[in-house]
Amino acid sequence: MAKIHTNSGFPEGRWAEEPRTHYWLVYKQFGYFADISGNEMIRLRQTVRDAVAEVRDKLAEHDIEIINVATQEYLDAKNYGNMIGVAVAFKSIEDKVMAKILLDIPNEAYMI
Repeated sequence: MAKIHTNSGFPEGRWAEEPRTHYWLVYKQFGYFADISGNEMIRLRQTVRDAVAEVRDKLAEHDIEIINVATQEYLDAKNYGNMIGVAVAFKSIEDKVMAKILLDIPNEAYMI
């Protein structure tokens, strides 16, 4: 009977104990359906760009340091449509909480 080789050298838990480098907060979400017209999509993209500029200006006005502002498109399974989210990354959890209060984001908003 052949012996089964087992490897006990695999790490358990996290592979690297690196500290968390950024904290994300979703600022706004915009929904649309697949049958959106070209002009409506252009207006939606402009609205998203305005939201990015708005969040940058508001946080800069209060000297809250941000690492990045990003947008992402994803499916909305609840409404069978698409969503575009605008999220902001911060270096510290304290900056994220201050921004959440300043931007008046409700507690049930999606936070990463």
